[in-house]
Amino acid sequence: MAKTKKTAKQKKVTTASLKPESSFLENLEKPKYIIGFFVLLLILLAFLYKPMVFQGMQPSGSDITSGIGTTHQLKTWESKLGHYPLWNPYLFGGMPTYFFAQPAVWSLDTLLGKLGALGDWRIWYFLAGAIGMFLLIKYLGLSAAAGMLSALAFVFMPHFQALIIVGHFAKFRAIMWMPYVLLTALMLVERRTILSALLFAGAFSLQFRTQHYQIIFYTLMLVLFMVIPPLYRIVKAKKWGGIGKLAGLSAGAAVITFLVISQNLFSVKEYTPYSTRGGHAISLQETAKTVQEKKGVGFDYATNWSYSISEWWNLIIPKFHGGTSNELYTGNAIPAWKGRELPTYWGDMPFTQSYEYLGILVVFLAIIGIVFRWQRREVMSLTLLTGLAMLMSLGKHFAGLYKFFFYYVPYFDKFRVPMMILVLVMFNAAVLAAYGLEYLMKPETDRPEVNQKLYIISGIFAGLVIIPLLFGSSFSLTHAGEAQRFGQEVVGALKKVRLDMLRTSSFYSLIYLLIGFAAVITVQRKWLRKDLLPVIFIAVIAINFLVLDGSYVSGKFINPALAEQRAYHQPSADIPRRNCRPFRKLWTTASMSMWMAARCPSTGMWSI
Repeated sequence: MAKTKKTAKQKKVTTASLKPESSFLENLEKPKYIIGFFVLLLILLAFLYKPMVFQGMQPSGSDITSGIGTTHQLKTWESKLGHYPLWNPYLFGGMPTYFFAQPAVWSLDTLLGKLGALGDWRIWYFLAGAIGMFLLIKYLGLSAAAGMLSALAFVFMPHFQALIIVGHFAKFRAIMWMPYVLLTALMLVERRTILSALLFAGAFSLQFRTQHYQIIFYTLMLVLFMVIPPLYRIVKAKKWGGIGKLAGLSAGAAVITFLVISQNLFSVKEYTPYSTRGGHAISLQETAKTVQEKKGVGFDYATNWSYSISEWWNLIIPKFHGGTSNELYTGNAIPAWKGRELPTYWGDMPFTQSYEYLGILVVFLAIIGIVFRWQRREVMSLTLLTGLAMLMSLGKHFAGLYKFFFYYVPYFDKFRVPMMILVLVMFNAAVLAAYGLEYLMKPETDRPEVNQKLYIISGIFAGLVIIPLLFGSSFSLTHAGEAQRFGQEVVGALKKVRLDMLRTSSFYSLIYLLIGFAAVITVQRKWLRKDLLPVIFIAVIAINFLVLDGSYVSGKFINPALAEQRAYHQPSADIPRRNCRPFRKLWTTASMSMWMAARCPSTGMWSI
């Protein structure tokens, strides 16, 4: 009997020893590794925004500072009477505020806002966006490693950090909901269940509650392009019953979404005709022709922030055009200016406060995904949408296309800043990069014809980065009118600074590209295990983004109480409050209302 037990035990040990060990990529599919990744991501976000998370500071952007002034009396009124005021007499001679009011019913966005007590609510939104992108990539049938890379690239895009610093929080929240809207839309089209319809209605309602309708419009463009492949498969299979069921569920989801967001939607619809976006902007130089052609905010005003073709280089070289309008110079071209903030931006826009950099390795992987996974219709859709978005970002520089949308697509004339559509390019690049990484982990990448294509792609990218290094001095490096503004001598020095920044930024992009290409080559030569490739790409992309993001956000936080004191302190020459009383009867005029707001900040809102 003892012998029999010993034999069974020996057999069990032998069988276990023959079982192959799980690969690193297989381990990444386990929940504990996925949770560990998001915990690490949260730590990186907290480290990046340490002043907000641990010190209670706020971004020092102009929109945040001005928001303190525009909402001060509203908050005072609410604290005294217990309800939010419906009118603000201190803006533009008076304007309604009721369309900003959020529904009293709790939702997921309410919970994320309350999580601000555990650090900062913006960090939790970043985490929510990363989780949404990961779930989307997994739903598309890709690996956890590809999902992790896509999630990390999405949340650390430098443009999104600028939204935090500047104070464009509605836009930021709307972008973080984009993966969920697309994910649930795909689920609705492919699964056609009541649950998927409810999930789509919930996700779309959350994005609508941000009230950033331009990002919502771009999200609808994304959904439209991405649902074409599954719809094509349904029609090709002649599943007419499925089409009818989808139509019914979509209608139900639309009704639920409309009911959830109707409060905000009707308020905005009522207010729009009286706003500048309703075609009522005041111009001192209007002619009969401009009045006749005016639509929405007006084409010229709407296209002020149009990208240019040369600025597409910013997508792979962050400071090709000098970065933001005011950069801290750290180079040595002009030693006397080192450590000073300089007007380094020399692109075509009036000014810029953000980088549109996608990450050169993210773009590299995205191109690999497009070239080697073109047969997947989802990749086709994302690629075509990306091309359309890049052309639309040109605005007045590609006026024919933009005018078509501006004059003929409903509500598009209410939007401005054409380059804002690059948000779609950023989102799509993060998704397409997942396809590229997934392909590089396949066994077929060892074939000679595959190697040849990879060499060509790498060579093209290296060429795009080397051109500024070699020929940067032949670029204009100036803004129109700078010679009159600063003088020729100063402009000459600025050109040296901008050339220095251009070459430095190009050099770093080239280094990151060479690291990624070297990783691919070492894997193909079998000098490195293939399942370590995603670790290298994720690590290098994280370093690339964190270095740029960290330098951008550094020094851009301030104590909110100190910011309010500096911006809105009462000067010694200000009129005492008692002297303001005789003027209260004149508050009916817009100019006196604004004057009183500036001179009598302590006066009650409705003490006329």
